[in-house]
Amino acid sequence: MSLPVLNYILPEDEESDSDSMELNRTRSRTKDFSEMDNEDFFGVKVKDKHADTLGVDAKEFDNKKIKNLRAEDSGPYDGYQINKNVFVTIEREPQTGYMFYVVHEPKLFPEEEQLLEESSEPVYNALERKPVSSFTDNEEKMEFIENEFEDYINKFSLSLPVVNKLRRFLSRDIAYDIDDEGLNNVKYYINREKVMYSKITPLLMDNKIEDITCPLGPNSPVFVYHEDYGYIITNIAFERDELDNFVRSLANRGNKTVSKSEPILDASLPEGDRLHAQYQTEVTPNGTTFTIRRMNDELLTPVDLIKYGTFNTRQMAFKWLAIENQKGVFAAGGTGAGKTTTLNADLLFKPPEEKAVSIEDTPELTLNESNWTNLVTRDGLQESDSKGMKELFTGALRMRPIHIPVGEARDEVIQEAFEAMNSDHTVYATFHAQNMKTIIRRLENNGVTEKEQFTLDIVCFQERMNDGSRRVNELIEIVDYDTETETLEKNVLWEWNPHEEEYEFKLDDITDSNIIQEIIGNGYTEEEIHRELEARETILNYLIENDIEDSDKINEMFNSFYRHKAEGDSNDPYETKTLKQIQNDEVKFLAGDEQ
Repeated sequence: MSLPVLNYILPEDEESDSDSMELNRTRSRTKDFSEMDNEDFFGVKVKDKHADTLGVDAKEFDNKKIKNLRAEDSGPYDGYQINKNVFVTIEREPQTGYMFYVVHEPKLFPEEEQLLEESSEPVYNALERKPVSSFTDNEEKMEFIENEFEDYINKFSLSLPVVNKLRRFLSRDIAYDIDDEGLNNVKYYINREKVMYSKITPLLMDNKIEDITCPLGPNSPVFVYHEDYGYIITNIAFERDELDNFVRSLANRGNKTVSKSEPILDASLPEGDRLHAQYQTEVTPNGTTFTIRRMNDELLTPVDLIKYGTFNTRQMAFKWLAIENQKGVFAAGGTGAGKTTTLNADLLFKPPEEKAVSIEDTPELTLNESNWTNLVTRDGLQESDSKGMKELFTGALRMRPIHIPVGEARDEVIQEAFEAMNSDHTVYATFHAQNMKTIIRRLENNGVTEKEQFTLDIVCFQERMNDGSRRVNELIEIVDYDTETETLEKNVLWEWNPHEEEYEFKLDDITDSNIIQEIIGNGYTEEEIHRELEARETILNYLIENDIEDSDKINEMFNSFYRHKAEGDSNDPYETKTLKQIQNDEVKFLAGDEQ
C-alpha cells in the first residue's frame, strides 16, 4: 500500500528564521495550547520528534478558515493539547486529501538529549530495584522516577547562581545549561519509555482516540480511530526490531507471552484496554502488527446512553424492570457498536443483593457492588494449566449465581450459556451479529436447538453510525417457539426511524409485550406495570436533568430504590422514600447515609 507523505516545505527565509529560533533557545513549540491564541498555535514551525516517519512539519494556518475547509484545502485542520508536553494537530495532505493525526512532542536540544542518555540508566535501575508491590499505579511510578531524576541531577548540578532560569550541570568535564522546561521534557521521555507506552503514549493519553492499530507492520504508519474524524493516519511508525520489542513489552504488561511458537496474542493491558497482536512473520507476512481497543476510564451508565441517544428513557425503564425480574439481555451488533458498554450499563440495574458471577476471556465487565465474582480465562504453559471458558462456566454454576454476565458469547461457550438459561439462570452477553438470522445460524452451528433458543429474552441490535455515535436499530423480545413450524416468534418492541430520527414503539401498549406479561404473572396488574415503568422513568429523568453522571451515585440511587421498595407497605413505587425525595427535591448523595 502506498501512503501519502505530508511534505510542508518552508520557504528559505522561514527556514533561516526557524534555525535562528533554535539558536536563540526559543521553545514556542512547547507552549501551552491553552495559553496560545489560534494564530500563534497554528503558526508554530515544528520539527516533530517523529517527523522522519512522514516528513511532517506544522504549517502556518489561519484558524478562521477551519469551518470552511473544502477537500482541496490543506494544513492544520484542528489542534488541541494532550498534556503540558504534547499537542496534536489534525492535518489534511493537500494533494490526496488524506487526513493525518500529527503528534508534536518536545524536541530536545543536544544537551538535553545528553542528560536523557546519562540519567536514564541509573533512574531505571533504581526503579527495577523497587518491588512491584511498592506501586499501586503508574502515577506512583512516575513520582518515584521524578524523585530519582531530581536526585541524579542534583549530584551534577553546579552551585552557581541561577541565570535566566538556567541550571548548570557538569558532565564529562563539560558544563552545560538547561532550563526548567528542558528538565521537564527530559522527565517526560524517561517516563514515556519506562512507565508509559513509548511512541504511542500520546495516543493513549488522548481521550478522543478509540482504537490504535499498526496494521501494515514495521516501517509503516500507525492508524487511530478518532471520535471526530474516524480512521486517520498518524505520523508514528516503528522499525522492525523496535516493533517486535514493543509488542513483547505489551504482552508482558498483560501478563502474557508472545513468541514464534505462539505468535497470536490476546491480552488486557493494566488500564483495561484490549490488545490483539500477531508476532513477526509467522502469521503476518509483513511482520508484527498490533491493535489496541481503548476502554473508557469511567463506567458509562444508563444515564450516559440516554444522553448519547443510544437508548431512550422508556427503553431503559423497560430493561430495568425486566432485569429486576431476572430477564436476560443480549447486546448484538458489529465491531465497535458499543455492545460491551451497553452490557455494563444494563448490569447497574441488577438488584444489589442478588449474586452475579461473570465469565470473560478478557476483563471488560464492571459491576458497581460487592456481590459479584469475576472469572477470567487463563493461558498456561501446558494445556492442563489453562482455564478456558467452559471450565469457568462449570465452576460458576456451582456458585449458584442468579446472574451470569458472559462478556462475548463466543462459539466455545454458547452451548453452556443456553444450558444455564434453561436452568433458570439469567445470562447477559454480547453477540457479534447484526440481525436475528445471524444469531440463530450461530446458535444452530453450536448445537443450540430452536427450542433451547426460546430461553432468549431480550436482544438489542446496535450499530455504529457514521458520526461515531451508537444507535439501537431494534429492541426485540423472543415470544414463543412454534412446535409445528419449529421456528422462533419475536416481537419488535422498538425500531429506529432514521427519517423521523426517533424510536418507534411497535406494539399498541407496553403490556402487550411478552416479557411484561410474564412479569404480570408474578403478581402485578397492568396498571401497576405502568406505574413501575413511570417511576423508573422519573428516576432516570431526574438523574439526566440534574447532570448526575457519577456511576457510584447512580448505583446508589438504583439501590436505594430497591431498598425502599422492600421496606415500604405499598405496592405503588411512587410511595417509596426514593420517589418522594425526588418529587420534593430532597435527594442527597452522601456515602453511608440514607437518601
